Amino acid sequence: MMPERKELFGRRASYRLVFLVAVLVYLVIQSKFAGEFFHQLRLPDNDDAMRLSSVRDLVAGQGWYDTRQYRALPPEGVLLHWSRLLDAPLAGLYVLFSAFLAPKAALTATAAIWPAAVFLVYLTVVGRTAKAAFGYSAASFAMMAASAMPMISGNFFPLGRVDHHNVQILCMLAICAALISPGRPAVRGAMAGVIAGLSLAIGLEAITFIGVAGLVLTAQHVLGRPGGTERLLGYAVAMGLTAPVLFLAQTGPDGWGQLYCDQLSGRVLAITTAAMLFAIVLGFSRRVLAGLPARLVLALVLGGLALAALWPVLSPCRAGPYAELPPEIRQGIIGNIVEATPVLRLFAVVPGMAMEIVLPLCLVTLLSLLRLAAGPGAAFPRESRHALGVVLVFLALGVAGSLYQVRAFVWGLAVLPLGFGAVAAWLANGDWGRLWPWKPVITVALAAVTLFPSFLTRNTLAMKLAPALEPSGAAARLDISDKACNAPQELARLNALPAALIMAPLNLGPKILLYTPHSVMGVPYHRSAEALLSGVLPFFGDAPEMEKRVQAYRVDYVLVCAGEVYGGRADSMGSRLARGALPGWLEPVEIGGGPIRVMKVLRGANGELRDGDETG
Repeated sequence: MMPERKELFGRRASYRLVFLVAVLVYLVIQSKFAGEFFHQLRLPDNDDAMRLSSVRDLVAGQGWYDTRQYRALPPEGVLLHWSRLLDAPLAGLYVLFSAFLAPKAALTATAAIWPAAVFLVYLTVVGRTAKAAFGYSAASFAMMAASAMPMISGNFFPLGRVDHHNVQILCMLAICAALISPGRPAVRGAMAGVIAGLSLAIGLEAITFIGVAGLVLTAQHVLGRPGGTERLLGYAVAMGLTAPVLFLAQTGPDGWGQLYCDQLSGRVLAITTAAMLFAIVLGFSRRVLAGLPARLVLALVLGGLALAALWPVLSPCRAGPYAELPPEIRQGIIGNIVEATPVLRLFAVVPGMAMEIVLPLCLVTLLSLLRLAAGPGAAFPRESRHALGVVLVFLALGVAGSLYQVRAFVWGLAVLPLGFGAVAAWLANGDWGRLWPWKPVITVALAAVTLFPSFLTRNTLAMKLAPALEPSGAAARLDISDKACNAPQELARLNALPAALIMAPLNLGPKILLYTPHSVMGVPYHRSAEALLSGVLPFFGDAPEMEKRVQAYRVDYVLVCAGEVYGGRADSMGSRLARGALPGWLEPVEIGGGPIRVMKVLRGANGELRDGDETG
């Protein structure tokens, strides 16, 4: 490795200074939204609102094992698949702040402190891991990337981000860190296994990442890498023991026999147990099977047997979480969820967003591959080469996953700062030979594209070429409706009404629950097909569909956002209500202005909907 004094940011003092600068950059980025957040408790999305509602209910006395939201589709409520293990620290902060703040202020403080604290831990792990694997210079560049990349600090760690995705990103980074950090392989593997068990308990978004980590460790064992077997054993055994403990910690006795596909349950425990047994057999066989071919054959045979044994348990999950919905509705809902969209379709529909998501990931993946192809040397020892190879596996996993659903890019995003740090240090400190005059220009250009991809969204040519990536005839609209109505100050107008059951479009349900005392019909969570459909069909369909549900559930008010077109149809029931065309059984209610249209349901003496001609 080159002497540290010749490297940009190659000293310990520089590393510490960059850490402080990275924290400052994060705070500056958050300050842009701080006014709105602290004044209104404006949250990034629906999941954050539902998480805070669940935390508030837990503190108010709802049972630890009871994760239903009872104000959604009452009286039964909607069962959420989220983990109480994440609700617990948020509830602790809320109780702490409630001791000296009003309830709303305590909730706001909780939603501000939590993502900042998680980011601080994430930044620390990024710096320490990159330093151990690639040196001080790479660690400094990595921390800069973690704080400046819009998809990291701006999307997953902003003020109010209390859903579980930032914790999952931290878990994935920590697993990768344990895989590539030197020393004590069994301990490092066990650390990764415990974190993997925690990740599975919080949610299953990282299960593919966790599985690929196991494959990486299996490959190290098969190839006879020093410490590979110990790290594999530590990982699989720790995960196999941690997962059931956390399962019992967050699942009541009535849920032990439920074989869910969307949370830690018997199905996932079968996988972690099989992985533990797989690793134990490989570990005990290493002295008998000393050659690479024998180890490879045994690993393939055991893997095949495990897959055959698990297939009957796992095959019901292949249809996905929306399997119970009618096919036409399922396609309509999935097709309108941004995070479930393949990245090529997203690029055609919202090219600026697609560029910010995948361009840095693709670029760092390519540069990491080029760095490995350049070969080892004094500035790139074998251990650093191996570490970058592992990081590259996860970067490529994120790129490949985004082709299926854009949300899968987080598999690569979690380790993106590590890859950026390694290649940025290479570009900044490497010997460019005859190309040295171009070194500053190329290095700065690549860093700018990676850290600030949004400037490319102003490229008119790129915007015109984007639709070429979309298959002919495919839908070209994503559901981003009701944005004008989901602001806290607009929804707070509903507090002028007595507590009631409101039928509202799907995008507004969770925030109505958080900002008002009302109950809602529709929320975007797949455990309840009825809750999903109740936020879509009445507005996307015709009058009879809305009438049927209003009458069946005794809805008090119907709500739409003025000027919206629901379901892409100007004649849909939601679109007609949004422009003021009301049936005889609805009358407008004044709530003090704003874009929200509220209509009261009118009933006759026997409770039936009142007849009358459409008005407006």
